[in-house]
Amino acid sequence: EVEKQSVIDHMTNFGKVWNAKNVSITTGNDRTFKEDIHRMAGTYGSRIYYHIPGKLDEMKIYSFEEQNWAQLLIYTSSDGSDWERIYPEITSYGTGESNYNYWTPQLYRIDGAEVQPKYIKIGFRSDVELSRVEIFYKN
Repeated sequence: EVEKQSVIDHMTNFGKVWNAKNVSITTGNDRTFKEDIHRMAGTYGSRIYYHIPGKLDEMKIYSFEEQNWAQLLIYTSSDGSDWERIYPEITSYGTGESNYNYWTPQLYRIDGAEVQPKYIKIGFRSDVELSRVEIFYKN
C-alpha cells in the first residue's frame, strides 16, 4: 500500500495548476535564479491555485523573490471559494551575493497537521518567480 503520494510542479507548463491569474511560464536570465531554467512568474495581484487530491501531509513552495522577505501570501479553502489566510514556515536562503543580481531563494512550508484544505491559493505581493511546488498527500 502506498503511504504518500505527491504532485510536483516543475513550472514547465500549467498542467499541475488548478487555476491561475496573471502568471506566465518564464525562462532565460537563469543566472539571476541560481541557474533554474523553468519558473512561473507573477507580480502584484497574481495568483496560482492548486487542488489537493487527498489529505495534505506537507506542501513546499520554492520561490525567488526580488524583495527581501515573504512576498507570497498563502490561503487555504475547503470548497475553492471561501479562503482563509495561513502563515507558513518561511526559510530564506539568500547569501547577500550581488555579483549576478541574484533574487533571494525562499522556501514556504505548510504542515498538513495544522490545516486540511482541498485547495491552496498562492497570492503575489510583488515580483516573484516560483521555482517548484511540492504537494505531499495521503488518500
